[in-house]
Amino acid sequence: MLARKYQTIALPLEPRIALVKIGAIGDCIHTLPLARALRQCFPKAYLAWIVGAEAKDVPADQDGIDEVIVSDTRAWRRLFRAGSVRKAYRAVAAFRRRLTDASFDLAVDAQGSIKSGLMARLTGAPVRVGFTSDACREPLNTLFTTHRVSPRGTHVIEQNLSLLTLCGGADIQMDAYPRFSPTYAAVERVVAWRGKVGIAADSDAIKSAPLVAIHPGGGYASKRWPLKAFITLASRLAHRWTVIITPSPGEQEDILDRLDAIGSKKPIVAPPMGLSELAALYQQCHLMIASDTGPLHLAAAAGCRTVGLFGPSASARNGPYGTHHYSLQQYCACRGKRLFPPRKCSQRESCIESLTVDDVYQVVCDQMARIAL
Repeated sequence: MLARKYQTIALPLEPRIALVKIGAIGDCIHTLPLARALRQCFPKAYLAWIVGAEAKDVPADQDGIDEVIVSDTRAWRRLFRAGSVRKAYRAVAAFRRRLTDASFDLAVDAQGSIKSGLMARLTGAPVRVGFTSDACREPLNTLFTTHRVSPRGTHVIEQNLSLLTLCGGADIQMDAYPRFSPTYAAVERVVAWRGKVGIAADSDAIKSAPLVAIHPGGGYASKRWPLKAFITLASRLAHRWTVIITPSPGEQEDILDRLDAIGSKKPIVAPPMGLSELAALYQQCHLMIASDTGPLHLAAAAGCRTVGLFGPSASARNGPYGTHHYSLQQYCACRGKRLFPPRKCSQRESCIESLTVDDVYQVVCDQMARIAL
């Protein structure tokens, strides 16, 4: 719990607020506490979240968000590249009208990029709060903000919450933990799938039969532990616990082929699942293992303990928030003094790939021993 004294910006009693976070799934999950704090600061506000298409399901079913506005810049670029200039122009124009018609009073930019700054500017909000240039992913973001905050704290969640130092007017207690609740329908679908593959889903079974989830995929190649290492780890863990692998889109066949080459007891490979279904599945697991990727942070937000594997990104800033999570960090020269990790790493052998299966296996066993089953 974080307590802060807020300075006041002149705003209407029922302001219309645009929260701008158009990053990946993990970035948006780390922004959930900021959205919750905005609602706490302004209980009568109209709160919209401008989000990228990839992460649109993060705010979609969460309490306190009145509207989700999707910025599908990739789709617009595809239309331009395909020569459908008129369709692309209409899509961009419709998005811009949606922002301006909303008559926002305040825009809070938690992204810090040129693109997010432009989105904040397009809202037409007279007050636009963002980070100082040294804390922005792209310093030119400050061209689009009217008020700038030097972030406090180490973790990105704490830094996001520091944006509120200019937006409130009273002392509040801020809950810094991300929380993502799956829908009832998603829970029902996961329970039905567990029945099909022979994993009991009643409460007694969940407590007595430990489940370990592994997500081998990830965003940037520089942040991904090798798939071969994940498969080897999953096969070893499957001799002790029930292991479920949740593949990224397009990975399922490759994972199944690799498992077929292993003669030992095999993990279970989950079918493609949406964000809410993944959250429901992780919620029923005792531990989840992944590189620095969206599902790792989704699992933590759903209430599952995690073991995160970190290379160029700093776990102290970007890892799951809280004491129930363990991060294996391999610092690499590829990051240098940069605040944000590089998308490519020329030294993977001394970076994320230097984590061995034995290293991770031992940590997982230690973490499972700490869990009261």
